[in-house]
Amino acid sequence: MSGTRQAHAAAAEADEEDRQRGSVSLAVWLKYLHAIGEWLFTFLVFAFAINTLVTYSGTWWISQWSALKYGDDVWFYVAVYIALSASASVLVLGRVLTTYIASLKASKFLFKAGVDGVLGTTMAFFDVTPTGRLLNRFSKDMQVIDMQLAPTFGQVMVMFFRILCSLYFIVAGSSLWVLAAFPPIGVLYAAASRYFRASTRELQRLESVSKSPIYAAFTEALNGASTIQAMDAIGRFERSQDQRFDTNLKPMFLLQASSAWFAMRLELFSNIIAGFAAVMCVVSTDDDTDPRTRAANAGLALTYAPLLTELMNNFLKQLTFLETQMVSVERLHAYTELVAEEPGNKPLPSVQWPSAGAIEFKDVVMGYRLGLPDVLNGPSFSILGGEKCGVCGRTASGKSTLLVCLFRLVELRGGSIYIDGVDISSIPLASLRSKLAIIPQDPVLFTGSLRYNLDPSDEHTDEEIMATLRACSMAGPVESHAEGLLRPLEEGGSNLSAGQRQLACMARALLRRARVLVLDEATASIDMETDDVIQQTLRERLGGVTVVTIAHRLNTILDYDKVLVMDKGKLAEMGSPAELKERPDGKFRALLERQADKGGLADGGED
Repeated sequence: MSGTRQAHAAAAEADEEDRQRGSVSLAVWLKYLHAIGEWLFTFLVFAFAINTLVTYSGTWWISQWSALKYGDDVWFYVAVYIALSASASVLVLGRVLTTYIASLKASKFLFKAGVDGVLGTTMAFFDVTPTGRLLNRFSKDMQVIDMQLAPTFGQVMVMFFRILCSLYFIVAGSSLWVLAAFPPIGVLYAAASRYFRASTRELQRLESVSKSPIYAAFTEALNGASTIQAMDAIGRFERSQDQRFDTNLKPMFLLQASSAWFAMRLELFSNIIAGFAAVMCVVSTDDDTDPRTRAANAGLALTYAPLLTELMNNFLKQLTFLETQMVSVERLHAYTELVAEEPGNKPLPSVQWPSAGAIEFKDVVMGYRLGLPDVLNGPSFSILGGEKCGVCGRTASGKSTLLVCLFRLVELRGGSIYIDGVDISSIPLASLRSKLAIIPQDPVLFTGSLRYNLDPSDEHTDEEIMATLRACSMAGPVESHAEGLLRPLEEGGSNLSAGQRQLACMARALLRRARVLVLDEATASIDMETDDVIQQTLRERLGGVTVVTIAHRLNTILDYDKVLVMDKGKLAEMGSPAELKERPDGKFRALLERQADKGGLADGGED
């Protein structure tokens, strides 16, 4: 499959973002509970219960005061009330602090688990996952987990315990007959709540999913801003983005409408309970109870009966909001369960491996993802330790795919690859990739100092780094800068030229002192002068190192020990450059003649 066809297939697969349906699964709730910690969660629930009990005790104490239940000493009642109020204030503070500590603990746990899941998954995941989708989950969804989930959870717990206390006061102050109203009203509550929660939950998922294209389009527009302006396509991009915003706002409008629908029904149900409690206070009598006490209890019941409407409304609303916000946990939780690139641990053959850097491919078969055809169809060849081998071929012939297999970015469907006689599938991925060095076609640099980009593990001295930079003809830009090796680099190394970025990547590869060095068309986008510097450095500095070069300019590999010519995922030719040039109908000779006709430009390209 050509690179273009693969890209189109990946784009089609990435168009629709997966989303769960139905209730948030119990596994997601348990994951969040585990992130908080079982003991901390238990303490949190206990703190909410005690805080609500102490808060309602203040109101209860006032009712006892009005009935003079414990004598007529006013200051005694005042002292107890002040003590209860102060205790409630302290408990509120402790409850809020505990809630946010638990929330931050869970957020850190989920964020780390999500990042570890994404960074540890297979490369196929990134082929079908747009950057905007990742940004959405690690920004918008993390914001919900960080800032909204804890307050909503707190409100649910507060309302739950307040409803229990209110119901107790209503029943104790009026009559047990009030309980008869709860079964039918409870059924109506449950029906309305189930309908509202199901609708709101799916609307929240739609809102979250519809936000990913906005992030993706914004990233694409930033990266291609110059092209958009040059093609006078600003208006078209604005209209497309407006449509994405409209799509994202539709679920939000329906969320507001469904909330109003739910509130109206809850108001009706709660008013029925409050009215029934008021009637029971008037109708019911108890001759054994002191009139003042009965009046105080009735007043307490009538005080909380109207409030029950608001409490029930808020409880069910907050419970629904909590479930919709748990959708963000669900979306991030999905990244914690991605298929790991390498499950389990494998032993390293030896500390000195590889000692020679000999590479052997045996009947290698590889396809990028399930459902896609094979890209490599059984090539077999050997590269001796210390040899310099060039790989060439037409576009989509399988050149770069050989390197994908060598670094195990995609696992093989068949065959084996050996380095110094060891099957690389038995080597831990981190160890395997640490033993290989690569100079990519597109140089990769990160924001930070130049020294950090060259030696991120801080394993080399400044003198060693400068010596390597001199060998790469990169010392001048460093020595001329006031901060030297600490020279700051902007995003992607944009304050360096393309050639300087490529030379910096070469210096980074040389500092690795790996026995196998791979160049993935590293000179394709730089000038001939920089290309000559790189080739000279390879000849002078890499004695005994196995070099595998994906060739864009075929003249760069004419002095190599061996050349592999790939065609349609198979090995078409192999031999020394001089030998292959003499074959009358050889593919290597045809590539050289085609390059000469194009004035030195090869028919290269990605697979």
